[in-house]
This record gives sequence, structure tokens and C-alpha cells, in this order.
Amino acid sequence: MKNIQLLIIFLLITIVEINAQSYNYEIITKGKNIGTIECKVDSVGDMVNIDILANATVHFLFGERVKFKLNSNYKNNELYFSSSTFYLNEKSIYQSIVHKDNNDYIISKDSHQTMFPGKIDYSGSLLYFVEPTGKEKIYSEVDEIYKLITKVGRHKYKITNPKNGKTSFFTYE
Repeated sequence: MKNIQLLIIFLLITIVEINAQSYNYEIITKGKNIGTIECKVDSVGDMVNIDILANATVHFLFGERVKFKLNSNYKNNELYFSSSTFYLNEKSIYQSIVHKDNNDYIISKDSHQTMFPGKIDYSGSLLYFVEPTGKEKIYSEVDEIYKLITKVGRHKYKITNPKNGKTSFFTYE
């Protein structure tokens, strides 16, 4: 009986497809490396879990340490849950949680809740793994808005924040 249980457990483990990948990026502004981004993606069946940790040193008046953590979960190619936190000199200054609720999303930001209608199938956390081919907009878990995606070259994209006009560039190899 014990051998049969072990065989069943072994078969279940080999049937479930587990895929994990890690990526490391540099944060460059004005030609200068100011930090790093560590990204991990795990997929099991129809669930994808993404963990992102960004660390940078920026200069406002003094050298400030900025850290950003983002965890996103996708189920059947749709955002299911996301949690993002910003830190300034190791002190949390911002936190946002997004979770799927029937056909909408509930966004909790600093104890304030809002509803976001529709389906989110491409968000900021996917930018590090999936080229936005054919996408015109991306949901920003941090800013809680859709940002515009513009293809500016071969495998090169510009992301524009419609609230402040700031842009970011992503190149895929």
C-alpha cells in the first residue's frame, strides 16, 4: 500500500508542470547605472507568480535608497492579485493591493478602496518577461491606471504615463 501511495505522489509531481525563471536588470538613468531589478517568475498549471525587487540610489538632496517590491499573480492569463510597496530609506511610504472580484478589481491603497472595471491581461510586472507585441496599453499596478505603449523600434517600446507625461523605455533581446 505504501509503495502505491509513493507511486501516485511521484506521478502527480511529474504531471504538474513547474517552470521557474530568474532575470536581473540594471536601472539606468541619464546614462548612469543607479540600481538593479531582480525578477522571478514561477508557473504551475494556469497560475503564474511574479516577484520583482528593485533597489536604487537616487539623489534628491542627499543619496536616498529607494526599494520597490511587486508581487503579481496571473490566473488563466488575467491578473488575479497584485501587491506593490515602495520604500524610501527602508521606510514603507506607499502600498497598493489589487485583487480580482468577479468581473472587476478592488484596489486598496493606503486603506482607501476603489473599483477598477474590466479585464487586466497585461500589467507592469509582465514587462520584464513578455514583450508587449500588439499591446496598446498596460495596467500599472503602482499608478492604478492604464499607460500607453508605443512601439518605437524593433523590439523597443515606450511606456507613457498619461497623468504626468513621464516615459520609460523597454528593449527586448
